[in-house]
Amino acid sequence: MHRLQVYMLCCCTFLYISCKQPARIPDSTYEYLQADYEQVKIIPTKDSIHFPLTEDTYSKVSAFNIFKANNREYISFYDHRSGFLNIYDLQSNKQTNRISLKKFFTKSLSYNLSPYMVNFDSIFVISEKALYLIDSAGKKVNKFNYRSSPAYAIPKFDNISPPILRNNHFYAAVGPYADGSSLKAVKNWRLVYDFDLLKNETKLLYTYPERYTSHLYGPLFLKQSHCVNEKGNFVFSFPADTCIYETDLNELHKAYYAKSRYQTVDIQPVAAESLKRASLIQRDYMTRNFYSSIFYDPYTQRYLRIAYSALTEADYDAKKLARKITIIIFDKDFRIIGESEMPIEVSFKTLFIAPGGNIYARTDVGDEYALDFIRLAYVENSNNGKIAHVK
Repeated sequence: MHRLQVYMLCCCTFLYISCKQPARIPDSTYEYLQADYEQVKIIPTKDSIHFPLTEDTYSKVSAFNIFKANNREYISFYDHRSGFLNIYDLQSNKQTNRISLKKFFTKSLSYNLSPYMVNFDSIFVISEKALYLIDSAGKKVNKFNYRSSPAYAIPKFDNISPPILRNNHFYAAVGPYADGSSLKAVKNWRLVYDFDLLKNETKLLYTYPERYTSHLYGPLFLKQSHCVNEKGNFVFSFPADTCIYETDLNELHKAYYAKSRYQTVDIQPVAAESLKRASLIQRDYMTRNFYSSIFYDPYTQRYLRIAYSALTEADYDAKKLARKITIIIFDKDFRIIGESEMPIEVSFKTLFIAPGGNIYARTDVGDEYALDFIRLAYVENSNNGKIAHVK
């Protein structure tokens, strides 16, 4: 074989490998800021809001978000069981619109829909086949096909990883469908879908941090959460990682100390053998510390990270499965300024920050007639340790 042919073959092979195995992001710069867990607390108050449900609406919410239209704020809840997107005026808590999504999609596409409402003329809907942009009348404005590889790289909409619309790009989290028993699969998995709305092109961006690419933690520890701060940067939280990560998905990659004070030992990886048995996966998940959602409060420029403490082996065997839940509070510079224990009956999958700054989390999840939320409030401590004020 001539030298030129060999050279061209090597180049083609390199390009093929590069296309199949995209380069990882650069390593993050780690910053440690001294934590103060007593500066601020967050507590449930007696204030609450209720969104009444119609007779044919179910209380299990699979997706929701707040949006603004005609100078009013609305909140939309998607009831997967009935297939209706229910829209409420956030000030009056009354339902103003009800849109049947299943009505506008064929039976093959209507399973497992997930909507994100920008306004009444722009509703993004995830199906298992493609991302659609529709209006409130159900007219399909546009369709964006998913990438053919890797398999099961499907975007997801939920409150703990909200989609972002910016500069004609739509960014959405990718469901954690990587093989949790394979380091290679985890290394190659991408966490963010980038839809270019003008060119109708897609990219997959961002990878798991080094902790995940070096050790196995199992599929239940793959679900990432993110929020977006005032600079437009993503802030990621991973279940097995004590750090949180700020990135612009391009050049900025920073990691910050974000450990719960109740975590006394490292979250240990698991052996590949234990990932072959569902009972062991569940046991490992419940008997290890676990970090969940992260939220950004733009009114105080604070971050809220949800943490679950590990059960003891004895409690797990005795089926005492209620875990301690805390909220870790960070200031705008990612310094820990507080951590507060929360009641187990409060659900943080549906925490939201209303216009004006009030923080609400869902409670009484079993209520079949309304969606119930209680207000959470900051308690600021003065220098002498006494309560200064509640916000």
